[in-house]
Amino acid sequence: MAHMIPALIDEDAPPGERALFAALMSAEGTANWTVLHSLRLVDHPTQQRGEIDFVVVAPDIGIVVIEVKSHLSIARKPNGEWLLGRDRPTTRSPFQQADDAKFALEKFLSTRVGLTATHIESCVWFTHAPVRRDLRASIEWAPWQVLDMYTLQGDVAEAVTSVAAAGRTHRTEAGHRWPSVVGPD
Repeated sequence: MAHMIPALIDEDAPPGERALFAALMSAEGTANWTVLHSLRLVDHPTQQRGEIDFVVVAPDIGIVVIEVKSHLSIARKPNGEWLLGRDRPTTRSPFQQADDAKFALEKFLSTRVGLTATHIESCVWFTHAPVRRDLRASIEWAPWQVLDMYTLQGDVAEAVTSVAAAGRTHRTEAGHRWPSVVGPD
């Protein structure tokens, strides 16, 4: 069972965040994981204040930033606008949201804590919708960054581990290098 911070989730949290919180809290193989929910970001690259839905700190694996979307349907119009449930169309990509949060966290950890050797990856979890085939592949995100309602019904720990591993492989193939991810002594 992962160590959740905070230990309880607010009742007014979106349904997808509540579902993922419960899944992460009870997932097998996460005893040494720490999961932060609704982490506020003072220094966000595009907003005055930001938030990360989930930060999963998994020793020997890395850190995974998760943007959660609870909508029952997702689509992208040919003009690039996102259709998330019944919300108004938006040009703000959930993948860009996840990346912005990841970069803010990386900046904080490197400049304020001195931690530069840990792999940090991001993904979007569409907790209440199946991901359509046309959203699986894009020049803007990798298929391994897309999780959906079926992934949430499966092995959540494996899904998070797979995002970190695929991200590390992808970035290594692009020429980036990190030291081995090592847990605390």
